[in-house]
Amino acid sequence: MNSPREEAEIIIEVLFDEYGSIGVSSSSLPPIQEGKEAIEWLKKKKLSYREYDWARYFIKFKTLELLEQKFPGRFKLYNSENKRQLMKGEYCWDIIIKTSNLNNNNVILWDTEVMDEFLKQHDGLGFILVIVYTEDNIDEGEPSKYTRKRVVRGKTSSIRNKDFFIIYTISFYFSEEVLQTGFDEGWVDSSFQLIRRNLDGKARKPKYSIDITRIPIKHGSFLSRNFNHDPNGFELFF
Repeated sequence: MNSPREEAEIIIEVLFDEYGSIGVSSSSLPPIQEGKEAIEWLKKKKLSYREYDWARYFIKFKTLELLEQKFPGRFKLYNSENKRQLMKGEYCWDIIIKTSNLNNNNVILWDTEVMDEFLKQHDGLGFILVIVYTEDNIDEGEPSKYTRKRVVRGKTSSIRNKDFFIIYTISFYFSEEVLQTGFDEGWVDSSFQLIRRNLDGKARKPKYSIDITRIPIKHGSFLSRNFNHDPNGFELFF
């Protein structure tokens, strides 16, 4: 049986084979994924494509497709109790996206209540964080119901990112014990969204957030992969 770190390597490696640089020089960049092409791919497969974070859906389902091509039947789409779509091999994984132009180290995870319940029912939960550089913007398809309501309320409508390329990935795996350790050591926080409101004025549910620069290597599942060079090995990014 693979460890969470070993399974993360397998998942990330198929993504690197598709989107990593060829390692000719340290300045070589990964291939750019065109947003229009990605949205058409999602639309053709009847997947969510009108979402603001369409890139997350694309990378998740594209990764699943690549895994199926290389390891038939080994990884599947797993719909958790809270209807969140995960990848499942020997462990459950969620792919999340962060753009490089956000000047902070915090990454938002799940609602605290939902994640706590998931960890009670499963041995753990893995996250594969994909750091992307985005170019320009794209406005494909009709605006969502949420976007239209924001405009009515006088809020600026967010325009979805256009092309992107992957800079690096970070994976980490949470058990209940590791999550508690994160609280104790200060790199996990549960107060995100506490002061925010939904469209109906009700308070939003708090979410977990983590400081990706402070996740200890000692947990054994922390792994970073640079997509810009050195295609033969994993390395720490911080």
